[in-house]
Amino acid sequence: GCLISEYPPDIPITRYTFPVRNRIISALALGTVVIEAGIRSGALITANHAIEQGKDVFVVPGNPNVTEYKGSNALLRDGAKPLLDAGDIFSEYISRFSDKIDIEKAFKKEPKPVTPQKNKKILNETLSNEAKIVYNCIDTQKFYPDELECGLDSNKLLSALTELEMEFFIRALPGGQYEICK
Repeated sequence: GCLISEYPPDIPITRYTFPVRNRIISALALGTVVIEAGIRSGALITANHAIEQGKDVFVVPGNPNVTEYKGSNALLRDGAKPLLDAGDIFSEYISRFSDKIDIEKAFKKEPKPVTPQKNKKILNETLSNEAKIVYNCIDTQKFYPDELECGLDSNKLLSALTELEMEFFIRALPGGQYEICK
């Protein structure tokens, strides 16, 4: 892992620190994806950082009559790349990374997730105790992190979810939801 910040460790997180953090994140990425952004959305700040840095900006088009998409649609009007599916991102980068991207593997059909069972046990010994606790708390196929009642603070919960995602026990879905994979 890596921690990158322009702030010393004792500086509290405020709404003013997010644009600085997002500027760093957009600089580290090849591109930025905007799913939904109103006219005054923080996502627009990140997208503008990416544009200033010469990075790609992909935008999921939204209903032009819905306020929450006014900023997204403005980005599209100003030259952002429309994002209709993952293939749009692959087609943008395939020529640059043809030696690293295997299209057949990238678009192979995903295995169908199984329905979790109550009181399931993880046999994977490499998982942290927190990840095992979180996994055993999940009792629905799809869930939001704030629905889990497993006695962990939010930092440990999110860390455990990330670990479970990296080990393919769960996968992130749009809108902050997760789904069981194993």
